Amino acid sequence: MNTSKISLRVAHESDQPARSMGQKEFNRLVNQIETGRESLAQWRAFALNYEQKLASDYDPQWRIFQSRQADLVRALDEALGRVLGTKILTKSEQKAVKDVICEMAEHLVADTGDQTLEQIYNKYSDVEFAARQATALEHIKANAAEIFGVALDNADELDSFDDITAQLQRQVEAERQRRADAATGHGTQRKTGKQANKQNATQKAAAAKQDAAEIEASLSLREIYRKLVSALHPDREPDPTERARKTALMQRVNEAYEKRDLLQLLELQVAIMQIDERAMAAVSEDRLKHFNKILQEQWFQLQHDIMQVQMPFREQLGLGLHQNLSPKVIMPRLLKAIAELKRNTAALEREIKASANLAAFKRRAQDYKDELKTR
Repeated sequence: MNTSKISLRVAHESDQPARSMGQKEFNRLVNQIETGRESLAQWRAFALNYEQKLASDYDPQWRIFQSRQADLVRALDEALGRVLGTKILTKSEQKAVKDVICEMAEHLVADTGDQTLEQIYNKYSDVEFAARQATALEHIKANAAEIFGVALDNADELDSFDDITAQLQRQVEAERQRRADAATGHGTQRKTGKQANKQNATQKAAAAKQDAAEIEASLSLREIYRKLVSALHPDREPDPTERARKTALMQRVNEAYEKRDLLQLLELQVAIMQIDERAMAAVSEDRLKHFNKILQEQWFQLQHDIMQVQMPFREQLGLGLHQNLSPKVIMPRLLKAIAELKRNTAALEREIKASANLAAFKRRAQDYKDELKTR
């Protein structure tokens, strides 16, 4: 039975008094959690689809693009070799071609480690690739806070761009977690130790009350869990088919209890007909208060989980934590990037062909010169 489709509410009969504040809060939280579950499932499905699209369409096209860039570097190197010592290209045009070769080769060697491209780069650059990379590495280490917005830990121990990237990813992930926690109210803990000693009597009383409420909430959760275990324990079931069904349900019960997923436990009770909406209407206000506390925790956790899935997309689009975000905005951007890569790849292929023709090569050298002037 798919218990995730079960909707649990406190029923209201026409001959009964209006719902209490606790009952209204219970229903409100159930609505929020159900909506949150759907949103989280949709975002997870979208994120998976996005990753698949990256892997199937963007990444292969990017590799093709890089391969064509490498082909163009080699083609320009060959074409330049044919005209050196002649007057076909002016000195400024030759310099422009060399600058374009070095610019493309530098990125390609950094990404792919292609030694043949590194040799071409060294042929035309005033500073060899290894020396330039070492200088760039030291610059990044010294200015990481300004460049990336975070300071590198133990920067002196980082010997490569891969080391820096790995540490930045760890620090960005930690910051992402902090921001998601802040957006959903997670990570806020009551003061302990020396800080707790500084609390005044009112704060201590509130803390004690909070501790008591948490204990009561846990007891309420445990009571529901025990009832489900008693009803579903598969070892007590002689029928093999029914034993398999109860084993599957017990697995869900254990998972829900471990996650403090009260709504799932209550839905499982509905599924095995231990309770119904009318039974929920008979729950005392004190018990509802404990239920609502647990449901509020679940709602915060759902918000946190949704934010965690969204955060990479928010960073990619430059959106704040409270700005609206929709998959409808994200996927078109990826499709646009793929289309742009294809257009740029086609342009590279035209340039490779042009480099084989001296007249066309000279026109491109002039174009390179003009383009570099505008930067």
